[in-house]
Amino acid sequence: MATIKDVAREAGVSIATVSHVLNNTTLVSEKTAQKVLAAIKKVNYHPNSVARSLVTKVTMTLGIIISNITNPFYPEVVHSISRAAAKNGYDIILTSTNNDEEGIAQSVRTLCKRKVDGVIILASKFDDNLISQLTEQGMEVVVYDRNIPTLPVDSVEIDYEFGISQAIQYLKDLGHTRIGYIGGAPDWLTAQKRLIAFQNAMSRYGLKIDERLIVAKDWTLRGGFQAMNTMLRIKSRPTAIVACNDIVAVGALKSIRRKGLKCPEDISVVGIDDIVLASLITPALTTIALPRNQIGEVATKMVIKRLRHKGPHSQKPYTVIFRPNLVIRDSTGPPFFK
Repeated sequence: MATIKDVAREAGVSIATVSHVLNNTTLVSEKTAQKVLAAIKKVNYHPNSVARSLVTKVTMTLGIIISNITNPFYPEVVHSISRAAAKNGYDIILTSTNNDEEGIAQSVRTLCKRKVDGVIILASKFDDNLISQLTEQGMEVVVYDRNIPTLPVDSVEIDYEFGISQAIQYLKDLGHTRIGYIGGAPDWLTAQKRLIAFQNAMSRYGLKIDERLIVAKDWTLRGGFQAMNTMLRIKSRPTAIVACNDIVAVGALKSIRRKGLKCPEDISVVGIDDIVLASLITPALTTIALPRNQIGEVATKMVIKRLRHKGPHSQKPYTVIFRPNLVIRDSTGPPFFK
């Protein structure tokens, strides 16, 4: 069985340096840390994590909080987090809030009980006071899709204004002027951001916003189906819609088919996320693609960087903003009826 001495010999560093990398007890350069981690993998060294955590109070574990495991967007991001965490010697613990207050509170209790070193929060609906509980426990926290200037947490955000503006410009160029929007739960910050971006894009391109064509349900297939049904009951229905995510867009497509209409001949549909399903359904979904792998990888690097520079924050919390891209597929085309 490999020992810490074997790791030090393979990496060409001292035993103390290996210990510092394993326990985050002293600042070690990124280059040296990567050499040590590579050596650990090569010699197949397995430290006694339980004994080490009792001494160092470091568990080498990251917690992940997501809204709903059934949304395909989250497993793809979690996969990239898991890969980046493992590369740096960390394990992960995954919790889901199930979109309710008790689920959120339970996620926080679980991660506090397990004494994780850092937390990545992918849930949009999350009480800032609970985030404070995590930071007060000494955990480094990175949040997705929100910015909290009053708390010492880093964030990863999406430039929805850019992505949705691309979609509206594309639909206008196709000839669409009557464009609807299906939103998620209105009390969610992400839903609010995406709706505002839609409204701003419509105004930017001189398109009239019909409030009857903005319907908010939830983030599910059923929500998309119900919202589309509502829009189709309007005498002057939309020729195109933007859905708050791909799952909702799929629900809208189901409603369109049930009414005997065709997509994109009768109604064009645009989603947001670009989950794997988007390219597999018929018609293949035009969508605003979010960089899921980059989101997970960058969020993980941010929290690990903070952990390796543990102590009073040497710099203010910072934000990484990603720009999404419009992926054009078969669910959009010129309006047949105007």
